[in-house]
Amino acid sequence: MSVALHPKAYVRIVKNVRPGLESRTKILLALERELLTAREIAERVGMSYGAVLEQLRNLERDGVVERVGKRPYRWRLTGLGQQSISDFVSA
Repeated sequence: MSVALHPKAYVRIVKNVRPGLESRTKILLALERELLTAREIAERVGMSYGAVLEQLRNLERDGVVERVGKRPYRWRLTGLGQQSISDFVSA
């Protein structure tokens, strides 16, 4: 069964392979609801803390998420980033 991918899961700085897209989609869906720490995201989406942190850094470098406050940082969506794969391909 195929998972619907979040439009902002496509980033420019890494190869967009399905496992990474699915991981970023889970993270982005969690962040659409509220600000969360990397550890909270990991618990909610069923991923390891390290995997979540790696994907958050990829999304941060692409301008899709940003850190808020002091450690442990909370993460939030920025509203920037790639909107859809068709935008990426046609650029």
